[in-house]
Amino acid sequence: MNIRPSPEQIIHERQFHPVHTMARRDEASLNDNGQQPSCLAWDSLFEGELVEILHSGKITGVGTVDSFMSDGSTVWIWMNGGHGRVMLLSDDGYCLRRPPKGGSTQAS
Repeated sequence: MNIRPSPEQIIHERQFHPVHTMARRDEASLNDNGQQPSCLAWDSLFEGELVEILHSGKITGVGTVDSFMSDGSTVWIWMNGGHGRVMLLSDDGYCLRRPPKGGSTQAS
């Protein structure tokens, strides 16, 4: 029995959808080698840092780091657009990355 809803369930229940310009932002976020930037190490995050949340290679949300465990196992993020706070576990396959420079990260 799953007592704690997954972040996907929370995001879906709150009608949160990624930015409408997702394809353009993904193309803009490619590095000089034409590859996606690597995921951030969760133990190197800063409170107040803006991050994109990816799961299975797709952006599922954008938010601000609220807090995290020093071992990098868990991070709490305030979702953009007033969609609340979510807790992500590193074992659940999430990737966090900084939004591309010059890209407009906006709430849906």
